[in-house]
Amino acid sequence: MHTQITQRSLCARLLLAVSLLAGSLAASAQVMIVDRGLPNANLNNAAAANRSNFAWADIETLPVTPFLPGDSFTLPAGGPFAVSTIRVWSLSSVGLSLRGGIAGGPIAVVSNTYTATPVTYANAQTYERSIVGGFLPLFQIDFTVNLPLAGGTNYQYFLDGPATPTLPAGDQVGVFLHASNAALSGSPQQGSDGILLFLDNAGTVLTWNAATGAGTYCPGCIGADKVSDGNVQVFAFAGVGAPGTTPVPTLSTPALALLTLLFAGAAFVVMRRRG
Repeated sequence: MHTQITQRSLCARLLLAVSLLAGSLAASAQVMIVDRGLPNANLNNAAAANRSNFAWADIETLPVTPFLPGDSFTLPAGGPFAVSTIRVWSLSSVGLSLRGGIAGGPIAVVSNTYTATPVTYANAQTYERSIVGGFLPLFQIDFTVNLPLAGGTNYQYFLDGPATPTLPAGDQVGVFLHASNAALSGSPQQGSDGILLFLDNAGTVLTWNAATGAGTYCPGCIGADKVSDGNVQVFAFAGVGAPGTTPVPTLSTPALALLTLLFAGAAFVVMRRRG
């Protein structure tokens, strides 16, 4: 009888602990509040004139270092939002950091903590260079951030990373940021406006239309036959997100360890500015 009561008590405690952990899990879940992810249609050179995917980087001649590629996103109405993850895609995966700030305000480093995951497109390919051909690795970069932002905020972000020497001697190409044409992407492209951003060495935000060369980044420089926007997805903690979004569960390491113990016992493009 004593043994039976102990087993029932243990089961009750286990159920209570699991219930409490489930509540903690729900409270720490994330939801996607901005969705401008990778394209899933009209990919690489096989799409010919309808190609949707690009990778943009700046190239400069030393001692000038490459400008940082970026874009902006606007948070949905509501909030406030506790933004926890900003996801971008790049052809680089090492030594990265994310800079950002509210449009019109200062731009600063907001994260150098990230995970880099090799990924492919919906057609199982990676990024194909548009002119010379050949495939390059593609990485999903998830930056951990802690940004309390109001609903409707327009936020600018920039990818920073090591520059690479290129020809002619003395030139360096910066980190590559993935972008796509909204109309041809075949995936949600929330907030796309056809305007890319670059951050110069003085911290000034520059604008660029890749199809017309309009803007302050490189006036008259045309990089493609169509406009594109930086691909980005933004996540915030549940309870301060937009209604109707789908939670993405997360579980802290201590909570996961406790749960385990309980159950155990129970187009490649480089832009050269014209100076």
